[in-house]
Amino acid sequence: MPNKTDEEEQSLPETEPIETLKERHDHLSRDIRKSGLGLLTYCFFCALSLGQVDGMLKTGNIIIPFANVSIKASSFMIIGPTLLIFLTCYLHFFISEWKIIKIPTINKLPFTFNMDGRIPRIFSFLTFYIISPATLYLFSLRASIWSLKIGFSLRLLTFTTVFVFILLLLKPTTFRLFKKFLLVTLFSIPSGYLVFSGFLPSIFPFDLSRSELQKANLELLNLKDANLKFSNLEKATLKRTILRKANLLGANLEGADLLEAKFFKANLERANLLGASLKWTNLRRANLKQANLQEANLEGANLLGASLKWTNLRRANLKQANLQEANLEGANLLGANLLNANLEGTNLKETDLDRVQNLTCDQIRSALFTTTTRYPNYLEITGGGIREIIVTRNGKKETLIVWKDYQCIKK
Repeated sequence: MPNKTDEEEQSLPETEPIETLKERHDHLSRDIRKSGLGLLTYCFFCALSLGQVDGMLKTGNIIIPFANVSIKASSFMIIGPTLLIFLTCYLHFFISEWKIIKIPTINKLPFTFNMDGRIPRIFSFLTFYIISPATLYLFSLRASIWSLKIGFSLRLLTFTTVFVFILLLLKPTTFRLFKKFLLVTLFSIPSGYLVFSGFLPSIFPFDLSRSELQKANLELLNLKDANLKFSNLEKATLKRTILRKANLLGANLEGADLLEAKFFKANLERANLLGASLKWTNLRRANLKQANLQEANLEGANLLGASLKWTNLRRANLKQANLQEANLEGANLLGANLLNANLEGTNLKETDLDRVQNLTCDQIRSALFTTTTRYPNYLEITGGGIREIIVTRNGKKETLIVWKDYQCIKK
């Protein structure tokens, strides 16, 4: 006996009496309504829970909405997505059977997903195919704060869910296999890029502005692109924390432990880092204009191309720090330690180097030593002349009047 095609199998229920089909359709519609409402409620519950970023960072716990029960954030990042996948699969078990039964619209129960209007269809599509991946992706963003591996796994799960939904939406009788593959591939390339590149977190950064996080333990967290403007992080622990492109404008980091933290292109303008520990910290291209780094420990820190205009570096420890191509215009380095610091191409316009410790003639020669630079009295600069040069920093050109061909002698 020849095998029946998918089209023939799907048309079999139509031979049954309309009353039987309607009864089955009604049962499935009620099940879909219940499970759909359950899924929407759970996603709303998850969104409320995941919105407690401030509290999660302070205590590492999440307060369950409406129940006022505390649960570890790391545990919620595993339990939450697991239950979400279960509810989504449960809903689609009913949807897959509901789609097979074809009866006139007038005989269907008056539920949103049974209506033919554009708005009901859009709402049903969002409920069935969008809300779950969106919530999973929100989980991945929050989970990335504690563990990049868990965050990556949840992004992969999000992408897989979207991929499966696309296959469910494609009808085998309409598209051939190669058309399916082509359409899914075209969708997968941009979606995969967004999911794995971390582009979306840059659009929706964590808003922690004006947060009270003093003495908080934020070690090893991923706070990339976070908004920490005017936050209080006094004596907080941020060892090896990722703060790439984070905004810490005016933040208070007095006495904070920032060992090996990553501040690439971060904004620390006017931040208070008095006495902070920044040993071996990555501050490449960071903005530290008018920041207070008095008595800060910057030993081995990477300040390549960083902006330190009018920054207070009094008595700061810059031993072995990389200040290559950094802008120290107008900075105050009174009593700072520059032992073996790399000053190649460093802009010293109007920089106060009076009473700095361990500055050598080789460091002066490698830097952009201008006519307005104040050098220590244990170095003697004689001869040479001035020359106008053009330097480019962060895409902007600047004209400097520098000393050239001078003699530098250590007294």
